[in-house]
Amino acid sequence: MNACSEFRFPADLLERYAMGKVSHLDCGPLEEHLILCAACRKRLMQVEEFILVIRAALNELDTHSETRIGAQSALAL
Repeated sequence: MNACSEFRFPADLLERYAMGKVSHLDCGPLEEHLILCAACRKRLMQVEEFILVIRAALNELDTHSETRIGAQSALAL
């Protein structure tokens, strides 16, 4: 939950903003708020870090998925 008592945006807006899924019209008010609100900037940094970790994990899965599938296929024979 956000520690900011003035956060008047939808709860998932920081997540969508971090993923680049927010329209330019919605970015302006949010970015103005982020300039003034350290709590929301901190939350945004946490969200961005989480996204990076998830993307790295997914890339790792993609890298090793062929190896696992190959081993499973060999065992099925």
